[in-house]
Amino acid sequence: MKKLRRKQKCGSDEDEVDSCVGIRIDRDKKNLAKQPESVLKVDCVNDTQSEHNKTCTEKNEHTENLLRNNIENRNEVPGFQDKRSEYHQRYPFTILLFIGSIASLLLFVIDVAFDILLAMEYRDDGRILECALTASVVIVSFLVTGTLSTIWYIQDVDGPKYRMNKTLFLFLAFPFSVIIRTLSYVKHGCLSRKLHSEEKKSFKHYQQMIKEDRDASLLRMFDAFIESVPQLIIQIYIALQHKAEESLSLEILRSITIASSLASLSWSVTSYYRNLRIFHATSGLKANSICGAVGYFLWRVFEIGPRITAIVMLLSVDSHGLYIIFGSLVHWFIMLTIAFLRHVKVYTKPVHNIMFIVFISFVQIISYMNLSHGKSRLFAIIYYTLFYVENVGMILLFVLWTDIDKSSWIFLVTVCVASSGTLFCTLFMALYYKLCHPKLTRPSEEGTTGVDLIVQS
Repeated sequence: MKKLRRKQKCGSDEDEVDSCVGIRIDRDKKNLAKQPESVLKVDCVNDTQSEHNKTCTEKNEHTENLLRNNIENRNEVPGFQDKRSEYHQRYPFTILLFIGSIASLLLFVIDVAFDILLAMEYRDDGRILECALTASVVIVSFLVTGTLSTIWYIQDVDGPKYRMNKTLFLFLAFPFSVIIRTLSYVKHGCLSRKLHSEEKKSFKHYQQMIKEDRDASLLRMFDAFIESVPQLIIQIYIALQHKAEESLSLEILRSITIASSLASLSWSVTSYYRNLRIFHATSGLKANSICGAVGYFLWRVFEIGPRITAIVMLLSVDSHGLYIIFGSLVHWFIMLTIAFLRHVKVYTKPVHNIMFIVFISFVQIISYMNLSHGKSRLFAIIYYTLFYVENVGMILLFVLWTDIDKSSWIFLVTVCVASSGTLFCTLFMALYYKLCHPKLTRPSEEGTTGVDLIVQS
């Protein structure tokens, strides 16, 4: 077991605090009860031997009790002390969050609405296959997110009668699971502000608000990679392959669908990572600021958009899809191997953990995901090197093999979008880490000299 020594002093390490993908439950609470007494130690100095043993024992017991009984209030852990009330809302619901929630909801509705309108336009134009493909990804995403949301509600509620009523309601409203979760988040957020005079009741709504936001952002992630990614690939591919003249309304609808899907995908990834930081925030580890969220969103836009464009470009000149299939399998296998070499463990059950790693390794064909706590710089360098080499290779093969007129607007736009991604993605990623990335600060306090908190991982 490696030991990570955390000194009681101001400092920062942007690798150490890089959020990793997580699961829905708070595993810290479950795992803490299983930790041996040697997991947390306090190193005492400048004492006699007997006093040393006694003092260390007392401090170890005190530290363990703090962690066992106050997992949701990490301010009380030595090095992260905060004299605020135990019902203090670290990230209260604000007008800006309310506006952001409504904007997120509108973006989701617009994305789905234009997908449906485009499918109807394909049907009216007599293109049944395109209509079926466009509509099918929307239906599948509704089924997956609705089923997951229903399962989570069943796990959360108590009482068979209440559980049955809730389940029936959710099955009837399954296409709107993301909307329901987001509205529930807004409701609890407003109540946490309205009941400010009743601290305890207000804090319960605040906790529920955080949980609903976590579930909503996780559902949006599933929706994004089940609906938005396939939709982007389908629509860009149709635009590249269809040579016949199309109506202006169809071209406009498809362009809006592509833009809304890309925005929805990037927004969902940004929202999920911001939510992870809020959910696991401490007095030493802050969540992303609004500036950080904007920087992160732009980073993801110029990572995901050009990547999908490059994939479709190669797919348009690879009639059997063999290059895409082979390249995707190689990329997936490399990500899978790295995940196992890094000993990624998100779930306690091995089967669930393997399923999670397999799924996330597939997601990493499109976008970077950090899979474990601790330093991630080396993994990021390896990932983006492979990522950019693949993008350049796909663009070159498209330019060499395509029969599209190289002076046409569709050729120029796709090549410019795919090739500019490397520059802008790197630029916004560097700006984000330099200017907006949250830093881990450990405030030093008087009387703590010579005391280190040693955590085994």
